[in-house]
Formats: sequence, structure tokens, C-alpha cells
Amino acid sequence: MGQQTEGRRSIDLVRSDHDRLAEDTGATMILDATPMAAMVLDEQRQVVLGNAMLVGMAGTDYLGLRPGEVIGCRHHSEGPDGCGTGLSCRFCTAVSIVRESQQTGRRTEGDASIVMDVDGTERTIDLHIVSTPLEISDSRFYLVFLSDISLIKRMA
Repeated sequence: MGQQTEGRRSIDLVRSDHDRLAEDTGATMILDATPMAAMVLDEQRQVVLGNAMLVGMAGTDYLGLRPGEVIGCRHHSEGPDGCGTGLSCRFCTAVSIVRESQQTGRRTEGDASIVMDVDGTERTIDLHIVSTPLEISDSRFYLVFLSDISLIKRMA
């Protein structure tokens, strides 16, 4: 089994979903009040909406990116369609958590270690990831939370 081609939605379609979701100020306020990085993904696992913590983590515009691209996973560019499509991604727990949520239509969660490239230096971050399906205006999205548990893992 090699690389996977999943395709991506155009940035215009992603931006359209973003605008539609961002109009709901209550949802945006709840997302921003969340004390961890939170994002809403579309069916292709592209970020449609994120909170302030995600913006801080991304250090860039996250719209249309996939989670591994947002956090700087060193493998995010190995596959033809970015994060989740490379050879290493077959073993990635983070990708598996979101895919399981997509396949089952249920909340899934687990821990994943991600090797990031930070200014040319490798750094491993341990994340607790929760993915929950979300139905909005007849469209399926996934609410994904990323909680940094690196310190807890080091102390264990």
C-alpha cells in the first residue's frame, strides 16, 4: 500500500464554508473560549474554521490546510495531497482518529506523538486528539480538539 490520493477542495469552496460558519457568532465565541486548539474540518480534512489557539499554533493562515500542515508535522508534504496521504501517514494516530470519526460517525479520541519541524529542528509534541462529527445545514464537518499533553507524558 503506497501513497493515497484524496483530493482537496478549492480554497474558494473552503472559504465559502468558513464564511457560513463564521457568521454564527455564538459558535465562534464558544470555539474561541475553548482552552485548547480547536478546528472544524470538512470531509477532506481541510480546516474550515479554527479558534485563537489554533491561529497561535499555526503561526499562519490555516484556511484549507490539513491538521499536520497547521502544526508543522515533518511528514505533511510527503503525500500527493499533503497531510494524511504520505507513506508515513498510514501509521499516524492523529490521522487515524479523524478518519475513524469520519467512518463511524462517532466521537473518537486518542493520543498521538507528532514530530514537528520547527525552524529546521525536530521537536516531538504529544497531543490528545478528539474528533466529533458535526452536522451543520445539511453538511458534515468534524470538530477536532488538540490538547498538548507533552509535559504529562514526560512526567509519567
